[in-house]
Amino acid sequence: MAAVVVTRADASAQAELDERLEELRRQGAPLSLEDLARKPPRPEDNAATYIRRAKESVDSISKEVDAAYENEPERDQRAIDFGRPTEAYLRAVRSAFEAYPATLPLLEQAANCQAYDAQYDYRASTSDFLDELLKQSQLNRAAIRVLGYRAAQQTADGQHDDALETGIVMLKLCHLLDNEPTLVGSLVAFACRAVALYTIDLTLRSGDVSEKLRDALDKELARSQVEQTFLNSLESDRAFGLTVLQEVAAGKHRPTDSFNVFWRTASDFQKDQSRYLDYVALCSSLTNKPYADIKHNDALVKASEPLAEEIADAPQGAQVSRCRAQVYERAIRILNAIQRYEKTHPGQVPTVAELGLHKEVTTDPFNAQPLHIEKKPGGWLIYSVDMNLKDDGGPTTWSDIGFGPLPRTRED
Repeated sequence: MAAVVVTRADASAQAELDERLEELRRQGAPLSLEDLARKPPRPEDNAATYIRRAKESVDSISKEVDAAYENEPERDQRAIDFGRPTEAYLRAVRSAFEAYPATLPLLEQAANCQAYDAQYDYRASTSDFLDELLKQSQLNRAAIRVLGYRAAQQTADGQHDDALETGIVMLKLCHLLDNEPTLVGSLVAFACRAVALYTIDLTLRSGDVSEKLRDALDKELARSQVEQTFLNSLESDRAFGLTVLQEVAAGKHRPTDSFNVFWRTASDFQKDQSRYLDYVALCSSLTNKPYADIKHNDALVKASEPLAEEIADAPQGAQVSRCRAQVYERAIRILNAIQRYEKTHPGQVPTVAELGLHKEVTTDPFNAQPLHIEKKPGGWLIYSVDMNLKDDGGPTTWSDIGFGPLPRTRED
């Protein structure tokens, strides 16, 4: 009798799941890892082509510059981080780029491509696919860091226009990396974007740049689609997550203890997939909401409970990264607008309205309140309250995030 009840439960759960999956199929949504495969762009049009060609030199430059950094005392390391590099560090950076002259042209070619496709093996197991994705992600992050080294060197040499051009190349490359699949891909893309925007902030605060380049920066920032990047990655992550659950059901994937795999019935695994679909749908619906609404959303917490240890952490972490990416982008747009105003209105402090920015640009994505914008003796402080949703006085506290004045000297 118990077996009959279990069989009926299995059939009911499967019917419910099939109906939901069929509706998603009609919408054109990918539902498995294999569904993410697509025809690759031509090699010469694919940014991944040039990033891979630059791999050996990117790795070598990274090792040389990292070694130079590690050999600096802690005080000078902090100075380097805040745009005040030592001469010894700069010599190492210049030497590395002189030794590998093809690196920058290759990365610029990548940034100027119209497409990015790393051509992963979507027929592989989820663990093998993830390994491949992480290896490519490490290379992409290294490429962005190398461009950051170049911009820092140009800034230190007083080549502010050149440094901003390099920063814009970084942004272009970041926007291409938005096409990486799964939430892991979006987390890496957002991390790369943070490096690019931090580099640009240092450049803008270190010296004047041309109006032409300010226009180019605004244009590139306007191309950003952080929310759409998150939604796209969530859709591909759903396909990945469903495949993980199917591998668990087939005994091909080692689950966490929370799945209690040895006694669960088929209907339990089918319900896992249905609950996962519920969770992803709820995450999608919250994408344009401030983080405060997500953090305190009881439905989101409840929906994730059966899957919390296996696959539910990534969407919530990615929501934080999404909001932070928006903070950094908005802070740069605000700083660029302030510097434009100051150039045409010497000695005057602009109001937010006088900056001519859309309200969204000056809004904190964490709490939907205005971003903090303050004129300090050393420059402008622009920041968000971040995850704790409290104003802790600015990014120097590590509880808020944003950008602020640079140290005046390496000793500050």
